[in-house]
Amino acid sequence: MGIITIPYFCRKYEFDNPDLLRKLVKYLNIKPVTGDLETRGMRFYNEEDLLFVYNQIMNIMEAKENEYGGL
Repeated sequence: MGIITIPYFCRKYEFDNPDLLRKLVKYLNIKPVTGDLETRGMRFYNEEDLLFVYNQIMNIMEAKENEYGGL
């Protein structure tokens, strides 16, 4: 795994809520490998970091589905 942007990550893993991923990355203070947080330039993140956040989101969604019998 290498570095990846959030939009490309979402396309690669078929995750249709990039805004949620961006907010969680910001909240968890995951720093980009390249790019400037103050500009609108491309920010590349370690794919492992984004995959960890993605897997946690999926685990929460699965737990909620099991708890409530489906959303």
